Amino acid sequence: MKNRVKELRDGKHLTQIGLALKVGSTQQTISKIERGSSVPKLDLALTLADYFNVTLEYLFCLSNKKHKLEHQIEIDKTIEEYYDFFVEYQNLNNENKVTLNLIMRRLLDVQSNEEAK
Repeated sequence: MKNRVKELRDGKHLTQIGLALKVGSTQQTISKIERGSSVPKLDLALTLADYFNVTLEYLFCLSNKKHKLEHQIEIDKTIEEYYDFFVEYQNLNNENKVTLNLIMRRLLDVQSNEEAK
């Protein structure tokens, strides 16, 4: 079955193993899903959609609507709140955008580790 798992995984800079660990699966299962040679069980499909914050329909290419309405409302509020930051981000060159994204991921990793303690 056609899906966007690889595209979404790549967008988070995760390996198949990394994604498998985050969603409680195996690399082999993620590989089969990405190739379309296997359809995940409903619980894994829901976990993947939840992890990527997308609808099941979007995950499995049944819709181009990425987020549920309530999520889109929250996204719109966040965009409004951080609009100036987004504008400044757009003015960065690609190298600085990559650097900022790496810093953000590192900060989130540190925060996650602190919260796990």
